[in-house]
Amino acid sequence: MFGFLQWLVRVIYLPLLGVRVKGLENLEGSEGSIIFANHLSNNDSIILQVVTKQKLRIMAKEEVFKIKIFAPIM
Repeated sequence: MFGFLQWLVRVIYLPLLGVRVKGLENLEGSEGSIIFANHLSNNDSIILQVVTKQKLRIMAKEEVFKIKIFAPIM
């Protein structure tokens, strides 16, 4: 299910938002990272989870986890 939702967000959601991603090359080969979003929107945590190749542990406000379609991604 995670893979399908990740694909759905990547193919449909991100292009509609006009998302630009910079610096992914800095994550390649790293065993651990701390990634912070600059909070341009409430979608930052979801977008980070989708564009990185690593499984992330997300810290976000409680309301974001209540969105049923996004909860499995996070």
